[in-house]
Amino acid sequence: MLFRSKAINLATKKIEKQLYSDEYIINKKILSFDINNSKIGVDVFVSVYENITGYQNIEEIKKE
Repeated sequence: MLFRSKAINLATKKIEKQLYSDEYIINKKILSFDINNSKIGVDVFVSVYENITGYQNIEEIKKE
């Protein structure tokens, strides 16, 4: 169980580095967890609230 919590913490930190101050993680879920020999494979699904709106000034659009 220690590996699972460390995997979620690592995924959380990597995602949070890419987010702005008004964006945040909503939910985290481990999809799969495999241990093979000395390797650990973890698939984590992360739901994030983020602003994906793009803005453009009307003056910047050229008339054709």
